[in-house]
Amino acid sequence: MSGESDDNPFLTTQKADVRRYLEGGTAPKSSQAEGTTRPLYGWIVGLIGANSDHDYRLFEGKNTIGRIQGNSIVIKDSTVSKEHCTILCHKGEMLITDNNSTNGVIVNNKRVNGSTLLKNGDLLFLGDTAFQVVFYKRLYSRGTL
Repeated sequence: MSGESDDNPFLTTQKADVRRYLEGGTAPKSSQAEGTTRPLYGWIVGLIGANSDHDYRLFEGKNTIGRIQGNSIVIKDSTVSKEHCTILCHKGEMLITDNNSTNGVIVNNKRVNGSTLLKNGDLLFLGDTAFQVVFYKRLYSRGTL
């Protein structure tokens, strides 16, 4: 597991990073040292399932999620499709799109048909894995959320 973060700038190996940030600490504005110079938008934090001990960074632009390598975020869950969904982060918003996944994308107990905007704190279900969406608070201070 320790090698995963070296290969994937989207993976945060310890939830302590997000917790420290939520408690008023700082978070990186971008992840240049980790392979991308795109601004940080937030995280999806694993709550239930095989990824409950992980959180994943979401950066400006397209963030693909699925169970195979080649996605921005790889979820190790057989109920997640190969290319399950995409989260587009742009102009202070996060838009999630279901990529015709087998088991769908559920946001706050509602199945996503096409695309929907995510809000801070939303519960996101991909297959048997649950995440909470956490926005980077700098977006709040710009008045975009």
